[in-house]
Order: sequence, then C-alpha cells, then structure tokens
Amino acid sequence: MKLRRTAVALFALVAVVHVVLIFVHTAPFRLPLRAAANSYADPYFRQDWGLFAPDPGTENQAVVARLELADGTITPWVDLTAEDLEAVRHSLLPGQVPQVQLDYALGYYNDTHREGAIPEDARATEIYLGNIVLHRLAPRYPTPAVAVQVKAVYTRVVLSGAPPPSEEVELPWWRVG
Repeated sequence: MKLRRTAVALFALVAVVHVVLIFVHTAPFRLPLRAAANSYADPYFRQDWGLFAPDPGTENQAVVARLELADGTITPWVDLTAEDLEAVRHSLLPGQVPQVQLDYALGYYNDTHREGAIPEDARATEIYLGNIVLHRLAPRYPTPAVAVQVKAVYTRVVLSGAPPPSEEVELPWWRVG
C-alpha cells in the first residue's frame, strides 16, 4: 500500500512539474524559469505565438531546381513550389509537408549562410536542401544525378497596382552521392 501511495505521489509531482514547465514555456511574458522550461518543452511542445497573431510575409518565395546527370546532361529548371501549390489545389485532403519542408530547408540555408554563421552548419543545410531536391527530381530521370542546383526566386508583396519586383538567387552546384 505504501508503494502505491509513493507511486501516485511521484506521478502527481511529475504531472505538476510538467504542467508548470509547459505553462512557463507558452506564456507570452517572461517568467523566472523560462530557460529551463524552453529546454524541456522545445523539442516536443513548440509553441509559436504567430498562430494567434500572424506576421504576414513581405515576399513570396519560390524554389526551382535542376540536376546534372551522370551522362553530363543538365535537366531543365523545375518549379518545385508551383508543383506543391498545384498538388494542394487539386486534392480533397491536401498535405503541405513537401512545401513546408522545402521552405524550411531554404530558410535554414539562408540563416546558415549569412555572415558569422558556423561553417559546419552551412554545409549541413546544403546537404539537407540538396537531398530534398534530389529526392523529388531524381525519380524522373533514368540516369543517376551527380549534382543539384537550386534557385530561389523572391517576389515582393506589394499592395499597389504596380508589378512586384523580384530577385533570383542562383545557388552553386552541389555534388551528391
């Protein structure tokens, strides 16, 4: 009986600590345990307050890519963002995982290639982005790919009737294999 009470008390203590840490983590204001709560909750219970107060972007981003095949052929540019949007538009139960994965990979790439970034992280994001593109484009061609190239197209969102300015950033070729 004493063992059962101890187990119940231990479970109650763990539940209370969990609830307190999650509350501190999701609170929109700073509390003393914030660092501990973030390290506990971040990998599993990420809370983004943008859900309640979204910050609309100022530019649209499109990702186009191409492959260099083993026989020396360079494939035409493929607009992966347009393919993702088309798949969402014509699906009864749309899934946006490929689109979000590609956007996050490009965002991580941009974050790690700014001045002062850690070189190991930069190489890891190149591999990550390259593997996503390779996974999506390689099945279309019978010859294996040896390199991947990505181009990011950023189009500013404007409210006037003028055509929006856009910028293309062509990233270097990355060897795969």
